[in-house]
Amino acid sequence: MNRTELARAVASRMRNNDIKKSIKMPSQKFIISDGNGNEKEFVVRSSNQDILYTVEDVETMIDTCINVIEDALKSGMNISVSGFGILELKLRKERNTFHPITGEAVKIEEHFVPKFTPGVNLRMCAKIFELSKKEQEMTPIITEGD
Repeated sequence: MNRTELARAVASRMRNNDIKKSIKMPSQKFIISDGNGNEKEFVVRSSNQDILYTVEDVETMIDTCINVIEDALKSGMNISVSGFGILELKLRKERNTFHPITGEAVKIEEHFVPKFTPGVNLRMCAKIFELSKKEQEMTPIITEGD
């Protein structure tokens, strides 16, 4: 699933769950004059409306979340979402390895890499998927000639 597909899926889920954004319009006064000094004042009352989020709104939210996560990692902070997981920076120690093409010995300096540790809910999703695959494998396929 790419970013656009993710945004569409989130927007669809928000529509199905009737999640809306509230728009408030303040009251406004309009004055109409006939040119002879006669004026009439009209007041448009304030209103509150709830409208659905668009795919573009959701894409903006996703982009903003990704930017916040990137900024947090750039400053060395860990991101922990309960049930989903932890995204943090880990220091990889200096090590020696071999260049895959030339076979030459290469020294890799220590450096930080992002590391994701899945939470309980995410691990549970993987387990459910695994069990459904096993169940599909165990279900015999019956053809009409049997």
